[in-house]
Amino acid sequence: MRKSLVIAIISIICILFASCSKEESASTSQTATAEKEKIVILGPACTLAEEQAAWDQVIASFTAETGIEVEQQRQGTWDDTLQRLQTRRISGEQVDLIVVGMGTVSASLAPAGQVMDLTELMRPLYDRFPEGVLDSCTLGGHLWVIPYQDASGTSCFYNPDLFEQYGLSVPTTLAEWIDVAEVFSANGIIPFMIQGGDNWAWAMPFFDTYGQATGGESVERVEEWLSGERSFNDPEVYEAMNALKALFDNGILTSESFATDEDAMLANFVQGRTAMIFGGTWIYASLKSMNPGFEIRATEFPVLIEGAEPVHAFATGDGALAIPSWISDDNLENVMRFVEYILRPENAKAIICANAGGNPIFEVVNGAIGESDVVTEFLNEVSVPHSVTYLDWIWPTQINDAICSVMSQVVGGRMSAEDAASYVQDQLDTLVSQEDYVYAWWDSWSEEDWQEVTPATIPDVTAWEV
Repeated sequence: MRKSLVIAIISIICILFASCSKEESASTSQTATAEKEKIVILGPACTLAEEQAAWDQVIASFTAETGIEVEQQRQGTWDDTLQRLQTRRISGEQVDLIVVGMGTVSASLAPAGQVMDLTELMRPLYDRFPEGVLDSCTLGGHLWVIPYQDASGTSCFYNPDLFEQYGLSVPTTLAEWIDVAEVFSANGIIPFMIQGGDNWAWAMPFFDTYGQATGGESVERVEEWLSGERSFNDPEVYEAMNALKALFDNGILTSESFATDEDAMLANFVQGRTAMIFGGTWIYASLKSMNPGFEIRATEFPVLIEGAEPVHAFATGDGALAIPSWISDDNLENVMRFVEYILRPENAKAIICANAGGNPIFEVVNGAIGESDVVTEFLNEVSVPHSVTYLDWIWPTQINDAICSVMSQVVGGRMSAEDAASYVQDQLDTLVSQEDYVYAWWDSWSEEDWQEVTPATIPDVTAWEV
């Protein structure tokens, strides 16, 4: 999920893709000939040996059932995958499925016409997913990736033993948080930490406070802004930024957070040096593996803006599967047969649970979930209903970089919210004027553009269901 770490490589890939004309892409798509009865998956190496073993087992069963071989070209990192994809596209080598994140697809691959529109291909399989799961994998009303990894969101985790020791309740508002912070600080405990040493992480708390400031309509505001209908120099933006500054001004967020990366934040938490932390829900598995001497609890990021409701970021689509727009038409039926197979509950559960270290937090594919606990129940029942899509899956990576760079300055009192918003607005203006950035690129596509990403035929996936 460390989305901002791939900013440089995504920019490079965007340039490479943009340099290839639509005409070249169209001709290439017809020359990528698949080997008979073979599917090639391109992606990064699996993080856990258990996940790779699960993929191997499911693929072996698929081949035994269908006679179709599946070659896994899984190596390197997320960054490497984009470079390898470009190389194979140019050389006409077979690639049928890409393991990729929706953030990368929305930032580069989809606008460049490099991934197939899956809307009609997947329509008969929509019932394999819980309601709403496909929303964050959709752009312009079209589905671009198949979610196939645990979802994630933003959340606070806290040490209930420390709160009980000092007779404190978990804060839900800024006023309550100030009182709690005073008690913890007086007893040598850091009240609250974020991983401010990881520059990419500064956007995450802004997602939550901007959601509060906009009444849960942060996605709509960002879409209007990127479309040129409003400016980032906006009172709601100032309010969201200043709300985070209030954490520092009131001793809730302390100077330690500015130099603390994720590993150090987790270590401080499990060792009882901080009472509460904020991050992506993916850190929960790491926290459990560190065997803290207390039972971890989750809570919503407190409301910092008077009269607001809690709002969090949440999305599916990391570690998802996309189909290159230039694959051989002759192999699409085999690919969709494989997709149907891995979306069967028993197969999805084997792979997704292994990827999540045994127990996903969220159910992304129906049946692909393990036993819940008090934290996963809270996240699913309380946090998700109060969530909207990650904003960095909507705005360009250059904008995310700009927001991350100014947020620490605002929170630390070295830049005003107004100046920070102006800086971010300037970055967007530059993208529009110098790189012809258009947010709703799908509205500007011609019929020929859509034809290049639309499958020539739609295989009947229901024929293989069991």
